[in-house]
Amino acid sequence: MNRESFTQKVSRVKEEINVTSKSLTYVPSVAVFFATCEEAVLSSEILLELFDFSHVTPEEYIKGISKYIANAMRAAQVPDARQQTEICTNQMSKYHKTLNLPLVLRVNAYTTAKFLFLKGVLNEQNVVPLALTYATFLEKYATEYKKAGDPDWKFKDLVNGFYNFIARLNLVCKESGYLVAILLNNEWKLANSESNYLFF
Repeated sequence: MNRESFTQKVSRVKEEINVTSKSLTYVPSVAVFFATCEEAVLSSEILLELFDFSHVTPEEYIKGISKYIANAMRAAQVPDARQQTEICTNQMSKYHKTLNLPLVLRVNAYTTAKFLFLKGVLNEQNVVPLALTYATFLEKYATEYKKAGDPDWKFKDLVNGFYNFIARLNLVCKESGYLVAILLNNEWKLANSESNYLFF
């Protein structure tokens, strides 16, 4: 497939996902994935700390996480990694003036759930084990990075924990990179319009 036709395909898929992403929030397996992640976070001190960006501005969050997203995009062989990285984050400061733990958790957990669902992996039979595995990956790397004294441990973990989780499922590819960018972009917008989801 040449680059032009692939770009056209990405554009078409982006439009389709923007239309369907809101409804995906209510798909049973997606909703259960989020609820399971939420329970895991509430029972883990390190995960509560990981998702708490209440003392960070959206601009600081974007600056901190962008380099790790770009690295993951390049590792997935995404040819326009920088552009896709910008797509991942360019709705944050537009729709959110402050950050909090429920917001960051919502965006990351729902992005992961919808990604798995659209890849044909997530269903009502495996949703709980998958959600717990995702949380375990985040917890594992959070503990390692924080113990190592890495000042960027939160940003690094949110990206690398997700990347290594989907790598275990053999889902890393450039198409996945584009899908994640579209979903993240849309999730920041949805989190603003569905503010009732921002509180435990």
